[in-house]
Amino acid sequence: MGYTHFLPSIHIEDDRQRSDIITAYRPTHKTLQVIRAICGLKRSTATHIVGPYGSGKSLAALIGITLISPENITPEKASLLHTLHQRIDPIAPDLIADQLNKINPSQIVLLHGSYDNLAATLAECANVPLGSLKQVLAEILKQAHTHNIARIAIVWDEFGQHLETLARKDRSEGFFDLQTLAEWVVRQSNPRVTLTTLMHHGIHHYTQCISQVAQSSWKKIEGRFDTFTFFDDTVEMLEMIAETLNASDIKPSDAALARARSAGFFTHILDNTQLASILARTTPLTPAALQTLPCIASHVAQAERTLFQFLSTITTKHDTPVGVDTLYDYFAPAMRADRGTGGAYRCFIEAETALSYTKTDLERQIIKTIALLKLGRHAEQVQLPLARLIYALSENTHQKALNYPPPIHIITI
Repeated sequence: MGYTHFLPSIHIEDDRQRSDIITAYRPTHKTLQVIRAICGLKRSTATHIVGPYGSGKSLAALIGITLISPENITPEKASLLHTLHQRIDPIAPDLIADQLNKINPSQIVLLHGSYDNLAATLAECANVPLGSLKQVLAEILKQAHTHNIARIAIVWDEFGQHLETLARKDRSEGFFDLQTLAEWVVRQSNPRVTLTTLMHHGIHHYTQCISQVAQSSWKKIEGRFDTFTFFDDTVEMLEMIAETLNASDIKPSDAALARARSAGFFTHILDNTQLASILARTTPLTPAALQTLPCIASHVAQAERTLFQFLSTITTKHDTPVGVDTLYDYFAPAMRADRGTGGAYRCFIEAETALSYTKTDLERQIIKTIALLKLGRHAEQVQLPLARLIYALSENTHQKALNYPPPIHIITI
């Protein structure tokens, strides 16, 4: 199965030489956005990458720095780069062309977590004399010119920890330092400098309680950054689930696929052949459960890591279809703990209250299905069309649901 989701948490600095981790990477649209940010191929050279735990941000960053740091090429590293090029080139040929056209070397500066003194940290990482932050940045640039560095990539993992520390200690000067760094990054063209931060929540989560002075500084900082939300419910994710389950089932008909789309499922996949292949290979997941799984895992758990842990529990234990109600049972503890702004806790309490009044398995299945289908992409509650609910509940067996959906009687609770 060897994908990002079965890997432990990634520490970019510690895992730079781990060939087993690097070769586990499979390119997707979202991870390629991270790599482009690090390589300087996006509109802004300063980028915030926001995504939940376990979504693969750090692995994508690790792949990015592996691609642009080809110094000390050993036979093993040459093989790694060749493997990465083969996987990425069919999807993003511009990325590989950029790497192959770079003659001069790149410099990597890796940061992790919170720092009391940003200038001292950068001086140590870049091996330049210590001074004020502006002096350190000037020395980094001078050193780059001396060594014909073509690109400097600063990657800051767990950047949210630094923001949390600045906010908690009300350190306005720390925000001024970030402003200085961001402005320096976006001004450079020779060498090109990128700053890519990785964090679990949006900026507002970390800065909503800081002082007015710090707020003013942060507004200046934020204007320098592009923000990319690291959330994946794309066809690439569904393909990865299909390859993991690797089931062999009868493909649904075009009419069955049309019914799924009319109920609001898989509207982003226009190719019937591709969708039919995905649904056949993802048995025993029902179509509704398949589309719901990446969303709920990203909102209330550790994204892909939890998603594929869930898949490992069903591949050998379930001979019957796995519906949305089964997802509810698995993710209920995470929903209970998700008490932040926009969290799923309220939805969970409403569902549990309704479940306490049920008498039949069908009633319980309906409530659990409603609970998850009403959670939108960003965990806000959305209006649930009746047709969508009926389709999700009508899947008594995988193929019967796709080709011959039986009637279902909706009861009022």
